[in-house]
Parts: sequence; C-alpha cells; structure tokens
Amino acid sequence: VVVSEASGDTSLSNAVGISLPVDNDKGAYVEYFGNYGGNAGPEHYLNGGLRYVPENDVQFDVHAGLGMNSRAADFFIGLGRAYRLV
Repeated sequence: VVVSEASGDTSLSNAVGISLPVDNDKGAYVEYFGNYGGNAGPEHYLNGGLRYVPENDVQFDVHAGLGMNSRAADFFIGLGRAYRLV
C-alpha cells in the first residue's frame, strides 16, 4: 500500500511472478504487476528480465515491460540493484 504525502491518495500494488534459474548466479523472470487506486483506475503490466547475483547479498537486474491496458504506460525499461542489509 502506497500513500502519497502530497495528495493523500492511497493505492495498492500487487505482483505475481515466475523466476527461472539459468545457472548458479544468473536467472530470468516474468512478472505481472498492477497498481490500483486513485481516481485514474487500475494499471496492469507484464514485464520480464534477467538477474545477476555476484554475491549472496547483492543482485543486479535489467528488465522491460508492456502496459496491458489504456491506463498503463505503453512500454518501459529499467536497471536495478539490490542489497541485503540483514
């Protein structure tokens, strides 16, 4: 659940995905996610990507996706980095 401090709007997000290992430190995934809330209505997306885990506590990924309805962005790409702190 995300609450915007500027507008006070509340939205709910969900995701369901499948992750497939390629080898010990690489993998691929496909994911559906949606954003619900506000007056604009729901946004539905499908995305996929590749991940690289060089250490147990570090992950990098590259991803791309498509909007599945008229309220969603048509296309997006991105890079990610994650660190496990605990």
